[in-house]
Amino acid sequence: MNKIPEQKINIKKMAELLKAGHSMLNQACPICNSPIFRNKEGELFCPSCNRKVIIVKDAKSFKEQSKIIKSQEKKIQENFNEKELGRDFIEIYTKLKKILVEKLEEISLKLEKETQISLLNEYLFTINKILKIIKKL
Repeated sequence: MNKIPEQKINIKKMAELLKAGHSMLNQACPICNSPIFRNKEGELFCPSCNRKVIIVKDAKSFKEQSKIIKSQEKKIQENFNEKELGRDFIEIYTKLKKILVEKLEEISLKLEKETQISLLNEYLFTINKILKIIKKL
């Protein structure tokens, strides 16, 4: 397989950014040393490592920028955690619903064959409870 060197891919990407109206600055990314670009909204970023870049002029603005970055990172992490919890919840919900439906089927089969009134009442009570839980879900 012919592999295109990573540098050629980045150059092509940079050319596309310039055509799209982004500005290439005379400063380099501190991580990969590629040129930094400014988008139309004025944000600085590195097209090679796909990271936002912040230029610090003095210690005071560095502290302020650090606080902003930490706050943004915290929000991103919280959002990620919510998504993970959402996926876990959906997975648990799906399993629970499947189990409840299976139990309904089992009890229905028992109900069909049962002749004792006390057991019939027990099965009907349980079916009623399961249906209420499914409705709440």
